[in-house]
Amino acid sequence: MNDEQKTIMQHMRSIGNATKRHIDRYFDSKKQLDNLSCSGGWILSRVFESEHFGIPLYQRDFENEFGITRSTASKVLSGLEKKGLIRREGVTHDARLKQILLTERSQEISRVIFSETRELDQKLERGFTPKELETLYSFFERIEQNLAEADKEAALREKGKGALTVDKNAC
Repeated sequence: MNDEQKTIMQHMRSIGNATKRHIDRYFDSKKQLDNLSCSGGWILSRVFESEHFGIPLYQRDFENEFGITRSTASKVLSGLEKKGLIRREGVTHDARLKQILLTERSQEISRVIFSETRELDQKLERGFTPKELETLYSFFERIEQNLAEADKEAALREKGKGALTVDKNAC
C-alpha cells in the first residue's frame, strides 16, 4: 500500500460521514420528523418494510441487523415508543417476545424515510454491474464478520482471559 492510498477504515469513515450528511440534509428539510435520530429513522424505515412484506420484527432483529447492543436497541426503541412512533405487542407463540409495530402517527413518516433510503441505495448502486454489487456485498459481510471477531477478541482481553493466539495455518 502506498502512502496516498486510503485504508479500509478511512474509506468506511468517509462513506459513513457522506451518508450521514446526505441523510441529515434530507431530514432537516422534513420538519414532521419530530427530532428523530438517525438510528430512529433507520428503525422506522425497517419496521415499515417489514409490515409491508408481513414479516414480524423484534428487538433482537434490530440488534442483529444494525450491529447494536441490546441496551442501545432498547434505548432507541423506548424513545420511539415514548414519542408515539412505535408500539410493542406481545405475540401468542412466545410470551417473551414483543413485536415492533408502527403507530398510525408514524405511518407517513416511515413511508417517507423508507422511500428516501431506497432512493439513496439506488444512487449508491449506480454504475455497478450485478456481479460487482454481489462482490461488494460479500466484502461488506466479511468486514462485518472481521469486526465482530475483533470485538470478541477485545472483550476477551478486557476480561483478562489471557493472550489470544492466532493459528497461522488456519487460513
